[in-house]
Amino acid sequence: MVDKPIISIIIVNYNVRDFLEQSLISVRRALKNISSEIIIVDNASIDGSVAMLKQRFSDIHVIESKKIEPKKMFQKQMTLRKNLVLKLVSPK
Repeated sequence: MVDKPIISIIIVNYNVRDFLEQSLISVRRALKNISSEIIIVDNASIDGSVAMLKQRFSDIHVIESKKIEPKKMFQKQMTLRKNLVLKLVSPK
């Protein structure tokens, strides 16, 4: 990750640990030479997603949130970053 990324990838996660892990591997590969950041917003998962993120992807910013409706979660996180490109991804 770099100080001033031009792309912010925000992934909202809710109990899809294995899909999230595979998504992150793919996203990292795609962003290999691009100034970027990855932010995971976990929507109160109980499947060990946050523990997996902290163990395997410690450089990714994780926001642990209480359970909120997905549409509201996306709207809330749109205000997180104001970079050149913002892409919202669901690992489902």
